[in-house]
Amino acid sequence: MDSGRIVAQRLTDGRTEFGWQLADGGERGCRSSARLLADGRIEFAFTPAGGERILPQSRYFPVGAGVERWLRSTEIELGG
Repeated sequence: MDSGRIVAQRLTDGRTEFGWQLADGGERGCRSSARLLADGRIEFAFTPAGGERILPQSRYFPVGAGVERWLRSTEIELGG
């Protein structure tokens, strides 16, 4: 079973960069999405190719996150 995490970091110019990291380092078709919440946090989700959106338990990027420090979601099990 494949698994991985959404990763994100705050850049020095204030933007937030995020990506997908498979536990085994392989590749898999997917789409990540993010939305800015009213309280300033960013919520991340993951959608595998042909699947439904998955929301990891730990999926919020905090307002006060340190600059250029990668944070990770909880692990997501993808099945198959």
